[in-house]
Amino acid sequence: MGSIIRGPCDRPDVLLVFIMDTVHMYVTATFFWMMLISGHNSFARILDLPWQLTVMIQLCYCTTFIVQSFYAHRVWIISGRNKSVTTLVFGMATAQMVVGTMCVSIGIRKQSVDDIFSSRLSGAGALLSVFCDTLITGAVFFYLHPRRWGIRRKESVFRHLTRIFIQMGLLTCLTSLLMFVLYCVQGNKLYTGGPGVVLSKSYVNSLLAVLNARKTMRERRQAPVSTIELPTIQVSTGTDTTSSSAPD
Repeated sequence: MGSIIRGPCDRPDVLLVFIMDTVHMYVTATFFWMMLISGHNSFARILDLPWQLTVMIQLCYCTTFIVQSFYAHRVWIISGRNKSVTTLVFGMATAQMVVGTMCVSIGIRKQSVDDIFSSRLSGAGALLSVFCDTLITGAVFFYLHPRRWGIRRKESVFRHLTRIFIQMGLLTCLTSLLMFVLYCVQGNKLYTGGPGVVLSKSYVNSLLAVLNARKTMRERRQAPVSTIELPTIQVSTGTDTTSSSAPD
């Protein structure tokens, strides 16, 4: 139980994700400034495939890979080092990043935005993310179920940790699923760009929420048990004896 909560040091992962998220936010702000302010609300410039757009998309794929790899390591721990499940999760995370990188590379080579948003590789990357997040959520729910650990309490550390994992996994899974659905119905439009902007932030928030939950539970387990001293009432059981003299 302790290894599930403590785990290895995750600060390098958090620092890397924080740097990538900061760059992603800066590039996103620059892109929309160019499109809406300096470009006078003209979306024709997006057809030239500006560099901000390609950086945004590539950072989104990289952030997704790092967060899903983090979850793959969590699955490795809670599953008792199950190689099959962990390899499957990490394999799909790697596949979505490779497919996404290929999609961005083709778009840069052809200088076409359609080769990024309307490519089959884009839909395949979104579908791989859906499968990976679904597998992670299912594995966490299965391996951290209280009955597997003989816990019958209504509120426990396992229930709280499982709830956080599932909520964050469903958030990223639904966002990726929305991207895939929009890819199937968008036609010549660029509908997938909408959820694609917030997908990276969803994975970052998912990672930070899980780490914060682990920190809270770690502090709760390490906190000393407070004792309350009750006042004591001393009752004297002795009897007072008084001496009386008889009259003469």
